[in-house]
Amino acid sequence: MRIFVYASGAGIKKLFSKVKGKDASVEFMDPPSLKSSLKDIPAGSLVYVDLSSLKPADIAKAMKLLHAAETLLWGVIDPKGIVKDSAEIFHRGGADYIGKELAKAPVNSARFTAVSNFLHIESGDDAPARLAISFKPSGRDWKEVKEGKEYTFCMIFIELDNQAVLRKNASDKQLGEVMRTFQGFVQKTMSNLNGRIWMWADFCGLVLIPFDGERCEAVLTCLRLQMNRTIISLEECDLGICLSYRIALHIGNTVYRSRGETGSIISDSINSIFHLGQKFARPGQLVLTENIEPFIPSGVKDLFINDGIFEGRMIYRLIFPK
Repeated sequence: MRIFVYASGAGIKKLFSKVKGKDASVEFMDPPSLKSSLKDIPAGSLVYVDLSSLKPADIAKAMKLLHAAETLLWGVIDPKGIVKDSAEIFHRGGADYIGKELAKAPVNSARFTAVSNFLHIESGDDAPARLAISFKPSGRDWKEVKEGKEYTFCMIFIELDNQAVLRKNASDKQLGEVMRTFQGFVQKTMSNLNGRIWMWADFCGLVLIPFDGERCEAVLTCLRLQMNRTIISLEECDLGICLSYRIALHIGNTVYRSRGETGSIISDSINSIFHLGQKFARPGQLVLTENIEPFIPSGVKDLFINDGIFEGRMIYRLIFPK
């Protein structure tokens, strides 16, 4: 495991003091050299950028460079809490976020190993890896869900597709109204399933729904969302545009923390569903993983086709009836 850290402060170096052993190495890089040196870092390496080492105007540029580095895993270190919602990092393709609280002391090397192990999922092998998941049911509601404990949830990623058109044609005020309306619509819809918006960044969000190991009603709800987009655009959102959105579903594990307190969480499942929604799903599509497939209602199973393998999991996609 090779880790490259773009940071200038001594405090950041202490974060990686527990990374030891013949199979692990940490190299510290000069932050201003990010643009010129990133291309020379070996494929498969883990790269961290300390946001506090960058000028405010350079942070967006750094995010763009990292997002384009397809052969690397990357994360950010944010000791000053510059990022308001860590979902933004995963939304951009990141694999880790070390927030304000976690950055106060050396990080256990197991964290970096877990992030690095995510590489085998990204390898693009044709054969499914059958990633093991040990279900830890969270129940049928939120009564038994405790802060800091790991549970299995139904996870729903949803993102508005109309972003480019909206950013081009709408004022900041109108854009804000679109985002508030869309987020409100998602929350209203998912609350019928005991779902909660857990992360949200601009036009996309992640919803958690308690999972008892026996049923998952989210498939039918999401199918209705895609089938009825025109009606929803007119009756629910009333924004003067026909909404298009992509949806990805997965059942996976994560430690639960309250919304806004998720910066210290590392979860393969969270990474996977953001990647599935961002890198695999196309505009207007509903896709789901093999973990969800057994819960597709029998009456609509024929509407879902095998769409190949992504990050080690079999993916199924909704096809619209003719």
